[in-house]
Amino acid sequence: MFQNNNAPEFTENCQNRTFCSYGECEGQIEYIKYATDDCTPDNELQWSYKIDLDNDGNWDIEPILTNNASGLYANGTHRIAWTRRWLWQPK
Repeated sequence: MFQNNNAPEFTENCQNRTFCSYGECEGQIEYIKYATDDCTPDNELQWSYKIDLDNDGNWDIEPILTNNASGLYANGTHRIAWTRRWLWQPK
């Protein structure tokens, strides 16, 4: 198996995002992350993310094995941590 030391790279920087919510208590958002790798095909890479609802330091939802965090969220400030790893990479 060929391996290199260059981790997959997100195609956009991690930064604060603001989503408009038109609901009184919650709103639907669309949030999908993308990444590339210099030598590993997409089907050999795994996405995951976890969510800290209300950004209070507790990971309330984890792990979700996809690059799509779209969904219905309560109004407020939340934190998402994304991971993109090689399938052969130890956890």
